[in-house]
Amino acid sequence: MSLDCQVFILRNPYSETIGDAAFRALLESIIRTRAAEIEERFGAGEYERNRMSFTILDPTAPREAIADDIVMAVALIGPEADFFAPNAMAKAFCYRDSGLEACALINGQNHRLADGSFRFGGAAEVAGTIVGGSGQTELQDRYQCTVLAADFNYRIAMARKQWEEANGPGRWYASEQVAAKRFKAIVDRATTA
Repeated sequence: MSLDCQVFILRNPYSETIGDAAFRALLESIIRTRAAEIEERFGAGEYERNRMSFTILDPTAPREAIADDIVMAVALIGPEADFFAPNAMAKAFCYRDSGLEACALINGQNHRLADGSFRFGGAAEVAGTIVGGSGQTELQDRYQCTVLAADFNYRIAMARKQWEEANGPGRWYASEQVAAKRFKAIVDRATTA
């Protein structure tokens, strides 16, 4: 028996190099892999629950963006995993906003946790990809988040390698090999001032 998985994608920051259908397939594959491991560990008695939720933040978002605006995807694994979704999101936001898990702030920097903050850890950052997870113990959540983030980074790199092989090396991650409007506008302002 395999656990039910749901993936809700809020944004695809790679839509020109990894289309929406391919991006969905990539995320669903990653989540199914996590689900299989969670089910196996639950069956062996290592995990207390056969459910988990993940929040994946957009690693391409600028640091000044607020966390609420950069949720890339939410994933639910197993029965009643939606119960854990707010916890997973709170863990990801705390990690992004403070650079530490909430559990690391509890004892030494409790004053940094505002009222309404979640009080447990279980998030990870791998090369700029932040994932919050909830459903298991803090250590198990952190492990699952770390593996998910590493798998995500690897699969994005491989998908982009395929895109590059099909489209040539180019200079931009874009269909048209011209400067993005954002950069062109800044250069135009600077050179006409």
